[in-house]
Formats: sequence, C-alpha cells, structure tokens
Amino acid sequence: MKLVNTIEYFKLNENGELDVFFEGIKKELNAPAKVVKSSLQNTIVNTSANSNIYVEKNQREKLQLIDGGVGVGKTTLMLKETIKTMLAGGVVVYGTHSIEAQVERSEELLNEIQNYINAGVNKLKVAHCEKVAEKVEKLKALLNRVKMVSSKDLDNGLTVDSMFQNVMSELKLQPNTGACVLVTNVAVRLINFVALSNNNDLLVLDDDVTPFSMYKAFDKHNLNEVEIVKACFKTEVVKVDDNESILKIIGKADQFGELIKDIERKNSTNTKFTAEIKKVAHMIDKEKNNDLFFRIFKNKQSSYNVEQFSKLSQNVFEHFKKVYALSENVKNDNTAVYSWLKEGVKYDCTMLTYDSEKRGKKFLYGADNKPMIRIASIAGENKFTIAKATNDQQGYVKVTDYINNLGSIVEGVMFSKNNRVHETAFNNLKCAFDTVSTITRGRNDLTHNNVMLNYGLNKVDNYTGSALNSLHGVSMDELDQQVTISAQVQNIGRGALRTTQSKPVVLIFPDNETARASMIRYAKSYPELQPFVDELLSNIEVINDGQFKNEKKVYEDEKTKKRVNYLKSVHGEETVQSFIEQHGVNTAIDHFGKLNVDEKNLKKQVTKIAQKVRKIMKASIVKQAAEKIGFNEFIEKCENLKTKAIAELVKNINAGGEVVETVGETVLEVVSPTIEKTSSTIENFKNKMFKNKNDSNVSHTKAVEFGKVESKMYSNINEDLKNLATKFDNGVKETQFSMPSGVAFSY
Repeated sequence: MKLVNTIEYFKLNENGELDVFFEGIKKELNAPAKVVKSSLQNTIVNTSANSNIYVEKNQREKLQLIDGGVGVGKTTLMLKETIKTMLAGGVVVYGTHSIEAQVERSEELLNEIQNYINAGVNKLKVAHCEKVAEKVEKLKALLNRVKMVSSKDLDNGLTVDSMFQNVMSELKLQPNTGACVLVTNVAVRLINFVALSNNNDLLVLDDDVTPFSMYKAFDKHNLNEVEIVKACFKTEVVKVDDNESILKIIGKADQFGELIKDIERKNSTNTKFTAEIKKVAHMIDKEKNNDLFFRIFKNKQSSYNVEQFSKLSQNVFEHFKKVYALSENVKNDNTAVYSWLKEGVKYDCTMLTYDSEKRGKKFLYGADNKPMIRIASIAGENKFTIAKATNDQQGYVKVTDYINNLGSIVEGVMFSKNNRVHETAFNNLKCAFDTVSTITRGRNDLTHNNVMLNYGLNKVDNYTGSALNSLHGVSMDELDQQVTISAQVQNIGRGALRTTQSKPVVLIFPDNETARASMIRYAKSYPELQPFVDELLSNIEVINDGQFKNEKKVYEDEKTKKRVNYLKSVHGEETVQSFIEQHGVNTAIDHFGKLNVDEKNLKKQVTKIAQKVRKIMKASIVKQAAEKIGFNEFIEKCENLKTKAIAELVKNINAGGEVVETVGETVLEVVSPTIEKTSSTIENFKNKMFKNKNDSNVSHTKAVEFGKVESKMYSNINEDLKNLATKFDNGVKETQFSMPSGVAFSY
C-alpha cells in the first residue's frame, strides 16, 4: 500500500525535529485519530494529531493497548512509534496476523520512512541545516534495517527461531542503529527473545487473533496412565475441583529421557502413548513463550482425558521495554491480552475513533441527511444455522433475488461464506462478486464491493467453550464476541466502508441478533454514525425468515427417524437435537455415530440402576429417564447415589424439571492433583508402572473424585521390577476441532 499520494505534510518544528501534519482525508491510514475517554481504571493515553517521531510519550505501563475499528489509524500510530524506536537505536519485533499482512506492513513501514526522508530533503533544498541532514542520514540507514522472518522461507532444517537469531546477529554488526524485524503473531510464541533489551526494544502484536490453543493429547486412559503422563513432566497445581484438575507444565522431568526408555522397553506394542508424551515434550521445547497446561477430567465412559492448553505467557514482557497490542476490541479479542488482564497485568489504553471534524465526514448522506446504509438479515428474528441455510436451495434463490432487486446501486458483492455453502450458490447474481471466507481480517482489496453478504457464522462449539471457560475463565458470551461478532465487524469494514463512503452500502447479516451486536460494536469507533444506529436497526429488511423457523423436525425417512431416536436415547435428546439444528441431521448422525459407545454395556448399567430402585418404581420409568437425557449422562448422574436419591432424580427428569448435580456420597478412588516441581524419581515411576501391572485385572472405570490428595496409591508394592511387562489400555486418539478464531496457523 503506497503512502505517497496522501495529503500529509512533513515539517520541521522550532527544535529542528520532523513533525507530521495532516490535511485532507484521501489516505485512510495516515489521517489523525481522535482519542476518547473510557471507563477503564487504567490510564488512557492521549495522542496528538501532530505525531512527532522524536518525542517520547508519557506511557507508564509496560503493556500498551491500542483499540479502534478498521481504518481509524491504529497501524499509522504504531508505524510512527516503530520509526521513533529505530531512530533511538532500539529493535522492534513487529508481529502480524498473517504472512501476507507481514509483507504489507513491511511495505508501509518503508514508505513511511521514505516520506520522512523526502520531507527532510525538501527542507535541505531550501536551506542547509546540520540537524536535518544528520536525521535524514539516520532515516536512510533504516531502509536497510527492516527485515522479515517467516515459515515460508524455512529451509535446510532451520526453524523460525533460528532464522530470527541469524537476522539479529546480522543486525548487531551495526550496533548503534535500530531495526524492525517483522514476524507473525504465531511465531512470537516460538522465538527466544533473550537477545532483546528491556531498555530499548518493543514487541508489537498487530491484530493478534491467535486463538487459545487446545489439543486433546491423551484420550480415554486409565488413572495409572494419567499418573505416568504426569510423572514425565514437572507441574504445579492451578485448579482442582470435583470435575477436573488443571496443572501448569513447568518443564520436562529431569529424568525424562530415562523414563521414556523405560516406557518403551516395557510397552513396545503401545507406541502411540509414548509418541504423545514425546509430542508434548516437543511442544515445551518449541513454544518458548507459551504457558502450557494439562486439564485432566473424567469422561462419560469413566476413563480419563488429558488435554493440553497453551497461551502466550506474560514472561515475554521481560525482554522488552514496551509490549503493544493493537486491534479492534483489543481487550477481549486478543486472547493473550484477555489472559493478561485476567491475571492482573496493568496497562495503558488508547481508544481511537474516527474524527469527522478534522477528517471530514466518513459516511455518505442522502437527501434526508441520513447515512446511505441499508441493513438486511437472512433469518430475521429466528436463529441463523448453517444446517437450515444449506438444506433448501430456495434459500439461495431468495437472497439472490433480494440483491438483484436492489438494481443499479449494486456495484459489487462481497460474498462471505461458510465452507458448507456451495461455490455456485449465488452464481445467478447479475453483478460481479468476490467469494471470501467468513474471515476477512487484513483484506484491503474488497473496497469496490458495496453489498456485504454474510452467509455464515464463526462459532465455538459448547465442548470447546466449556474447556476454555474452565482454564481461561472466558465465558460463551465473550467467545461469541471474539469469534462470531469480531468476524462480522471485520466484514463490515472491508468493503466500501473501508475508506470514506462514496456509494450506497447494503449490509446483509445472518440474523437480526447478529446485525444488532455487530452494528453497535462497529459504531463504537465512529461517533458520526452512533446517532443513526437505533433507526438503522429498527428498519432491518428480512429476506427469508420462514426457512429458519424453529419447528420440530419430522423425518419422512423411517430409517433416519429411528437412527435419530437411537442417538437421542444414548446421548440425550437435547444434546442431539441442538446439534441437528446447528449442523443438520446427516452431520449429526455421522458425528455421534463415530463416538465410541458400548451400547450393550450402557444398557446393563442402566438395568443395574433400575434394580437398585425396583422396590420404589418400575424399571420402565428408569429407562424412560435414561433415554431422555442419554444413557451416558444418566449413568454419570446416578453414580454414588443411594436408592432414594436415584428415585428423586428419575422423577425429576421425567417431569421435565431441572436436573440438579448431586455430590457423590462415597469416594471409591481419588486422583492425585499434586505434582511437585521437582521431578519424579525413577524408582517412584517404576513403582507406578508396577502398580499399573498389578491392577490389570481391576476395572479402570471406577468413579474418581477430583480435588483430594491421594494417599500412598503405590505403597504396598513388590520392589522387584526385573520382569515387569506393563500393559496399557488402547492408546491415544488425536482429535481435531475448529479454533475459535478460524485463523490458519501460519508463521
């Protein structure tokens, strides 16, 4: 993106320093931004329209947040701060959300430096000044000090970290000159920054939407296998309750190599288990700036899952003078910032809004003096689901007809689609259109489109949401803002509203609820639009609400009906029905059909429960309750309950009342939540493995109560371990899921 066409003037102040003065509004990135107050308890940094690259701002906290919508000037502000730091001899590690954005930001920075050089040269043509000449030479030197490091250049076994270290070594050949090294935000998690200085250098996280990382490392294992995993790593307890244990991984055990050899020697047939332990160890070595965690919990099959989470550690602050994070809704959408603020990290925040008084009107107004923006929704007040949106071709026809009937005002359509929507769904549009994914962050090539069609939503499934809530404390509402609304707001700002509006705009949202949340959030950065938002949202044009009415599904296919009813009996009616409404019946059958369920065993367990209460109620009533919420959930809720409590639970379920979680009355076994920071000894580890062998004739699906320290699980064990032949249950299953942000992990 070239900056030379901007109406921006570079002048010298009375101290011989270069200042930048803005006039006009032709270039979005280089126009000034208005800083507004917020209700934050932290400092709000005031930013002047005249951005002097030689003057230090009063920024008290190490973490600096810059918030604002698309096009209000966040990047411009950060580029000037980058140049100022480089002139002072500092290094700026500049993270971007993608490799493409990395290239674009590099070009913008070089153009910005060249603009300052041109301003100085023009001044020198009028009259020579030693100070100006000296600063022009320093600026020229910076042109060769802008470097990029990314995975696309990896070769000969190099890593992103080793490439970064090589670049830093080259830059140190000129120690008195600053530099900027551009990386991706994912790479920030992988690079050792020990060579950086916390007196001069900056870290920038520009539009960092790197999602919370979650990996299901160990799936369906017994308790002793979980203890073996824990023995391989140094950990400390973060959280323990009746449902789960969360451990922070400090590092590998001191005897990690010997432990792995011992496992491989005694369990040569189970290579998956060892491979997963090694994979976790590799992540510890690779993710140098991430905090890693284990989440251990009992699944519905009464075995155990161990999931691994990671997030950017606040320890990264140790290597930099300041850490800048800039994006729209930065405190919530930037997952690293979200975690840091939860942890109590102090910060300064700059909230940028579009200043219409200085830049001119952002929006185009009609004869009625109202913004020429129309809002429509596909599902209206009904909930948009991709299953319903794609199960009837008439839905595409109705949206196509709506856009075609807009007439000559349509110059181009940005078609943002879910991957389940067919590429040819809107081929009957009479105008040109660009097909993009639901993620358009960073796209500046769509401004010719004045109709934004959002035919899909980014969503986080309930399981992932629950796990992230447990570890990071992020609620489903906050995830909805991070994942769903954030993408919609980006889509609003990527078309004709990316720059000053010059044509009528039509915004088509999936449903009214999404339209309201997105427009209210978008308008935060544009005070000029705020007085009109209520009226715009009160006149939403509904395109196809009939297709999304929440009616009970009647299956004409008897085979499908029987299959759905069976799945509901096993997994719960509400669980299966909710999945069907969101993803469609065929996807639901495929999804639940792949889950490993021992139906025969589940029915036996329900029968045993019915026998316990046979003097109080009929077995058919118990079975009815089990089928209503699903065999798995019913068995789990009845665990450790006595006769009267089970009967009360059954009555409550059949009556349609709320199912209350009941604390178990007896404890059959306890999970050890504590692992000392010092690593386990070889002898203790062997004892654990020997215990696993001796317990091979015992069921591994006993009830476990989390939150209580296990006392001497491995006490009465024969010390003679010469002929151990430890056996593990079936190994590890790797699972995949959509990351909250939907952004590819390129670095």
